[in-house]
Amino acid sequence: MTNPYPLQLQPELKDKVWGGHALEAMLGLARSARKVGEAWLVFEDLRVANGDWAGRTLADLTKSYPDLMLGAQREASIINGVPRFPLLAKFLDPSEWLSVQVHPDDAYARAREQMPYGKCEAWYVVRAESGARIIHGLSQKISRERLIETAKSGEIKGLMDYVELHQDEAVINMPGIIHALGPGLVIYEIQQSSDITYRLYDWDRPPSAGRELHLEQSGDVSDYQPIDQHRIRPLTLQGNGATRTLFAACRYFAAEKIDVRSSYHTDTHGASPHLLTVLHGAGTVTTNGASAELGIGQSVVIPAQTGSYSIEPHSSLSLISSHVPDLQRDVVAPLRQAGYSNHDIAQLGGHLRRSDLQEMLM
Repeated sequence: MTNPYPLQLQPELKDKVWGGHALEAMLGLARSARKVGEAWLVFEDLRVANGDWAGRTLADLTKSYPDLMLGAQREASIINGVPRFPLLAKFLDPSEWLSVQVHPDDAYARAREQMPYGKCEAWYVVRAESGARIIHGLSQKISRERLIETAKSGEIKGLMDYVELHQDEAVINMPGIIHALGPGLVIYEIQQSSDITYRLYDWDRPPSAGRELHLEQSGDVSDYQPIDQHRIRPLTLQGNGATRTLFAACRYFAAEKIDVRSSYHTDTHGASPHLLTVLHGAGTVTTNGASAELGIGQSVVIPAQTGSYSIEPHSSLSLISSHVPDLQRDVVAPLRQAGYSNHDIAQLGGHLRRSDLQEMLM
């Protein structure tokens, strides 16, 4: 077994009926006739592109070396005796509305779909055109029967909350939250490692699009209460050569934007792998004497047992870092020390009725 090192991954592009062309440009690829909706940046089926483990998938490495890859959080990622890489990171670029959709929680995913994870996700806005919107929850409380009826008729369009988003804002789509991403946005998404999506309404796209609706499943898992908070207010921490801006935190993941000014040193604490994706600039990440170069759109995984690692910017460097958190150590304690209130911290988990942080801080 080799010492842990920064694992560079090549993104996998996904064509979608609603896709655009921004991601090809972001990733330095020639524009094509494809409608690229998603670039999967970190996922268990992606292969390592560098070092001794080049050619092996994250899934293979996680099964072979669960302690090294997953660290202290590994028990939550062992499903039916099999270690699974817990997170998926991607960019999204819609030129049209995505379907109105909803995701199940872990219990429903395992019982109904025989899949290891449900899907909780957070969206961070990388770019936003003026007036770009998402759907985030219902605007009024309705019944299951009414939800399915209006989904069939198209009336559901008038029963949802439309929220305008701007660059650097974030939202969390918890399991059960009805949502849709609109055109004019480029999004970084961090989520559980699941692609279970129940379509409730697909904007009357023709049957030739081949996109099935899942009305019964949507009815089973949807949250029928309006949401009391949409946008998350990011919280900033200064020091150690960088500005850290935390924008989402729940039991499944914590995510922050890091603007690196000079040598930045951080640590996995042996607890969880760290996922790094560059938004702007370039730099070098170094662990255990091994280095990997980072450019716009590139991603690396730092295995959990790496411990300390450093990031050196070549110019201005902004990246997103995500991991499976110890919420008390990684989120609550440093933010309290910086003077943030319990309410400030709790809202990083999304609307307070279901925020994991709200439960901790009550």
